[in-house]
Amino acid sequence: MRVERELTSWEEIGKPVSKKKQIYFPNEMTSLYIKSNNWGLTYDHKITVISTNSDLEFKADSISEYIFYGFDGLIYKTQNDTLKIYSRQQPNIPPKFDSDIIVEIIEIKSNPEWKKMKAEIINGFQQFE
Repeated sequence: MRVERELTSWEEIGKPVSKKKQIYFPNEMTSLYIKSNNWGLTYDHKITVISTNSDLEFKADSISEYIFYGFDGLIYKTQNDTLKIYSRQQPNIPPKFDSDIIVEIIEIKSNPEWKKMKAEIINGFQQFE
């Protein structure tokens, strides 16, 4: 029994850990989703997407999703029909992102600017890590 328990725990090593946050826009009666996958033997790989697809399990699609690579989180704020994303990287704009919601990416280039944004989380900004 002990060997069986040990082998079961070994199977879990490296399996992706997925996370999802739904962002609802009441005026448009629609949602966008920020999702991430973290994987690898030591969970040293991470990808985050902004998607119209609500499924938790995903494979990043550069045609229909905004893709962010790495461990930097995203800070976001909703404003009417706009999702403002503050990020340390500028993703490519997907040519077939099918939503009435406008996604505005604001690139944060310096550490002091990023720390200032994190301090703004209490003022209607939220963070996805």
